Amino acid sequence: MPLIPFEAQGFSQLPHYGRMYASMPMLQWAAVTVGVSAISASTGSRPLAELSWRSALMDASLEQSGNRWLKTDAYVRLDASEKSAVSYFLGMAQAQLSSDLLLGVPSLVHIDTYLRTIGQSVRKSRPDFLGYDPRLRHAIVLEAKGRTHGYTDALVAYAKNQASKLPSLNGAATTAEIASVAWFDADRVWHALLVDPPRRRQVTMHPAFAVLAAHYVPVVRAAIATRSVEDDGERVWFEVRAVDLTVSLPSPIFHAVRNEDRDEREPWSERALSDAGHTIADLIRQNTAASEISLQPNFAEQVGSSTEYHGGDLIGIHLGDSWMDRLR
Repeated sequence: MPLIPFEAQGFSQLPHYGRMYASMPMLQWAAVTVGVSAISASTGSRPLAELSWRSALMDASLEQSGNRWLKTDAYVRLDASEKSAVSYFLGMAQAQLSSDLLLGVPSLVHIDTYLRTIGQSVRKSRPDFLGYDPRLRHAIVLEAKGRTHGYTDALVAYAKNQASKLPSLNGAATTAEIASVAWFDADRVWHALLVDPPRRRQVTMHPAFAVLAAHYVPVVRAAIATRSVEDDGERVWFEVRAVDLTVSLPSPIFHAVRNEDRDEREPWSERALSDAGHTIADLIRQNTAASEISLQPNFAEQVGSSTEYHGGDLIGIHLGDSWMDRLR
């Protein structure tokens, strides 16, 4: 059972130290759903290629050894600038996984991507992610860092400061401003650090439902790009042949985000994203029985299988046959 050791600072609902279960399908879910970012191959014009790139980079960078995830020899051989880019991506993907498993907020979206989606400027300094969970109405801001080696107190302080720089947006009050650091120890083992800094007196606002919908935009655009979407009325499925994955999501979410009446060449309006987000929120609540909603994370429990995982955002990952040798 592969695990990621984590340290949590400032969270009442988490132990100071622990381990979270993280199978290969779960890592692939994090890579696929973390979405386009500042180091994507483009600005969203090739969504299927970008999704494949993120999946392949995750596969190339981490390998299982016993119950730990280690950085691969391929990662170690990179030069310093290449390591910087890869560790940045791994920091983003681990933040997505930690947010789902430890914080119960599976629907992160890069704030720059969100602002581009609604046609706003992306020039000012800001945190990496916005996230919203409609079950518990958690609206969070998160700054993610990735390091090839250990982290420093200065890095954590910088990340906490960056997490507090949410620009002025309309919506709900944020419930947390979090710093996340993914790092490797001297034995190559991948670790997680989460820090919940003290809240500021001034509460920042968060476009919660619009952010929820924006989380799905890259996956839906990748599905459309395959030109081979299958829809059984309950779930939409599409194959990512370059990396031998099948990705699925509920049909109502796919159609709410696809919105066939929209001109794909035009930015989304916040109102249109928010409307889609309300539809998605209702579906997520319907798919989560009241008894399953808890403030206590299940970070140590095995979920899914060795080849499949469904995240809290209801996006599913199925690994194809070519993954079998690596999973033994």
